[in-house]
Amino acid sequence: MTSRLAAVRLNKVIAKAMAGMLPPDDLTVTEWAEQNRRLSAESAAEPGPWRTERTPYLREPMNAWTDPKIRHIVMVAASQVGKSEFLNNCIGYVIDQDPGSILFVHPTTIDAKEYSKLRIAPMIRDCPTLRKKVSDPKSRDSGNTILQKTYPGGILTMCGSTEAHALASKPIRYVLGDERDRWALSAGNEGDPWDLAMARQTTFYNAKSGEVSTPTVKNASAIEAAYATGTMERWKSRCPHCGEYHEIQWADIRFEHDDHHRGEKDLQGPQRLLCLPRLRLHLHRGGNEARSGKMGGGQPRRL
Repeated sequence: MTSRLAAVRLNKVIAKAMAGMLPPDDLTVTEWAEQNRRLSAESAAEPGPWRTERTPYLREPMNAWTDPKIRHIVMVAASQVGKSEFLNNCIGYVIDQDPGSILFVHPTTIDAKEYSKLRIAPMIRDCPTLRKKVSDPKSRDSGNTILQKTYPGGILTMCGSTEAHALASKPIRYVLGDERDRWALSAGNEGDPWDLAMARQTTFYNAKSGEVSTPTVKNASAIEAAYATGTMERWKSRCPHCGEYHEIQWADIRFEHDDHHRGEKDLQGPQRLLCLPRLRLHLHRGGNEARSGKMGGGQPRRL
């Protein structure tokens, strides 16, 4: 009887050890988010399961994160369009599928703390797969603090762009930056914060980095400069009338009263994307796609 119980216990221990050796599921960040991510009420207008169809322009950047040929992703976008959720999905994927240490840099330490409380903590709480791997912050030896979250295979560290000691200490496989244009120009006297953070990836052959921001001053924007060094891809919508892909421009936005004033009954040319009463967009769900260029080995992805 004793030997049988010992054998059962031994099998449980071996099974647990073998489970840690299993390779991750063959998922992209998009697929992982649609299977596991739940938007929290604290930070989402529509809490509940993640649906990429609500923000189809995030599909390409999220898929690029799991492309082994791409090491650096830059996203330039307007406010409140999903940039931070892109970063959150990448963080969740790393914790659950491809663990490694993450350095998540914000403009200031206060921003990092607020982001952790309002975005990271609710995401971990509401996603069962993450909740199992990140310990409860109420536990004494949890290793879960406001600015650091430990999980099997790595640790998520959040800091401000002015903290030179946090940016230039331990080796880090993943580096993420939020609101890049609002960072300090220098971390103390040690230079550009992004360069300091990127230097920590030197020893990792499979390192990955991503920076996002709303651009500020033209020709003086850090995110604009980063975007210009890569493939400079842009989101384009497919027109249901001509079938071509177009980038939406303000010059193409037409109001009904403008057409009447000019005596125009219809739009002229396929370049017109927006028309008809009250600024109606030719954006039909499921009919829009983003064109993406071919990626070279290790070439930065700029979106």
